[in-house]
Amino acid sequence: MSLSISNLMVSNNAPPGSVVGVLSAQNESGQLISCNFSLTKGSSGSFAINGNKLVTAWNGSTVPGYYSVRISAVGTNTRFSTRATFAIQVVPPPPPPSAPPPPPLSVDGSQISPLSGSPIRTKDGSWSFGPLDPDGVNAPILLNGASAENFHGHVIAVANGGQLYVRGLTVWWVWQGGQFIQTSQPTLTALPVALTLTLPSPTMTDNAPVGTVLATANVTMSQDGSQFTGTLTVSDTTGFFAISGMNIVTARALTSADDGMHKATITVQQSGQFLSARLSI
Repeated sequence: MSLSISNLMVSNNAPPGSVVGVLSAQNESGQLISCNFSLTKGSSGSFAINGNKLVTAWNGSTVPGYYSVRISAVGTNTRFSTRATFAIQVVPPPPPPSAPPPPPLSVDGSQISPLSGSPIRTKDGSWSFGPLDPDGVNAPILLNGASAENFHGHVIAVANGGQLYVRGLTVWWVWQGGQFIQTSQPTLTALPVALTLTLPSPTMTDNAPVGTVLATANVTMSQDGSQFTGTLTVSDTTGFFAISGMNIVTARALTSADDGMHKATITVQQSGQFLSARLSI
């Protein structure tokens, strides 16, 4: 004969009557027996029995830890009785879920992350930065009270270390206190924001010598005029591709055995920013 419970853990701030677990009794043949369940003397106080369920009996909360509970089961329609002791673990409630990250900043349908360092360029038009609006309402950017539409040419927004800057033709603006305030030129970390591969030709003859240029990597940086000074790597397990400066080249002299499609992933990295592009020859 055996007595079992479906669960042995409960939160220490569970309200009175919360179900800890469902009790069940079985005879020697493994058949379920209808029983009356009760707590033996000394096991009541923190817990109680409600039908075939062990429930909480404290008010408010109780101290986390293990609580020994001895339960008796007596058959209702069958001559049957058994007892068992269970160690109920009372645990603190889980921490509240962390707040979801704010939605990305949006500019004319494009998105930037507050930490990406990526620039967004646009001509005349409406810019909206929903997460930065103090009232939660998307609104056009106003630079010193004038709409960004009135600034001709390219206007650049840069998120740097969680702070948003906007550059007009000759001045910088920073978002503070729900508005853009004119500021001195910020010190911004130049990051790679775009990677393109220029191919002299999408095909290569199977007698090309080692070092033949297959593609050239072109990196756009987050600040106009800044140079890419990071690293260029290639992911290739066949030994077909190699890196030479900003060029992707053949790693060996080719033969007819190399006929077919060859693919690799090209990655650039600088200041913790990674960008990748797929190369197929």
